[in-house]
Amino acid sequence: MQLYHFAAPGAVAPTYTTTSSFTALSARVDVNAPLGYSFLTNGANVAPVIQTLAAPAAPALWVSDLGNLAIEQADLTQRQPRHFFAAQNAIPDWNRALAKAGSDFQLIAETGSTVTFTLPAGGPARTLVKVFPANLNLGSAGDLMWLTENCDGLISNVTGSGGVPGAELRSVLNQPVYSGVGAGQDEQWEEPGPRGKGFANGITAVVEPTVRAGLHYFVQDSKDSHGDVGTATSVGELQRALLKGLNYANRHLYPTAGPDGARKARIQAWRARVTPLTVGALPAYVGAAHAVQTRALANHVCASLNAVTANTF
Repeated sequence: MQLYHFAAPGAVAPTYTTTSSFTALSARVDVNAPLGYSFLTNGANVAPVIQTLAAPAAPALWVSDLGNLAIEQADLTQRQPRHFFAAQNAIPDWNRALAKAGSDFQLIAETGSTVTFTLPAGGPARTLVKVFPANLNLGSAGDLMWLTENCDGLISNVTGSGGVPGAELRSVLNQPVYSGVGAGQDEQWEEPGPRGKGFANGITAVVEPTVRAGLHYFVQDSKDSHGDVGTATSVGELQRALLKGLNYANRHLYPTAGPDGARKARIQAWRARVTPLTVGALPAYVGAAHAVQTRALANHVCASLNAVTANTF
């Protein structure tokens, strides 16, 4: 990993330029919290505390050695990034692997938000696109996405073993895996220290599921829910509708798709609902705060539906 600085005047090399803002959870002092800080607001309507940085106050970036991944450098007790940057041509393969494993998640590219840099060894400039996650099971994405707070539950949902009878996480390196029950099941974890959760050993446990869910519908009978796109009255409802369409497309993009086949009329109905969201004005209820991610999500769903059409008909 290499640390890159935003290319402001006087910046120390290596540097990067950007067309993106950087959104993260931001800590606030909370004397009642176990660690003395919290990433949630105080009061009746609890919500994440969000802070956005942009040029000329853009943060430093950690960039992978090959230049295919980058993420904001952050003290995770103060800021926790809500997105990363990746080589755009790598994202389809990642999504294919997630979908075929039965993962709850897909990765959405926000193609207008980029970072550009040159590797220390030289060569042409590299441009990575912003990537945000979508949770197909809960029907939410980006800054509105919900997921479980439980670490092991989240790993199960990401790897596709969540909700599968008999599935469990096993350690790749023969280390203890915390399951939350039984004697001797807490040796992997230490009590949280001043900088957050710690580990009892020097190497974080690497796990894999014993059983994966594989491609499936997260919402039963959702393949005919294209009308939900038009009847949505909030950005949350629109995200849920779009992600049902993405789930339907994914079921037919990959060889292990179900036996029902991709009906041409159904695909055309989905495309007719989603395509208008990729051009022209978005519904007024989306609002400026969610417009960019909503457009990116619609573009991703539309491209997936178009790929089904190209591969099937």
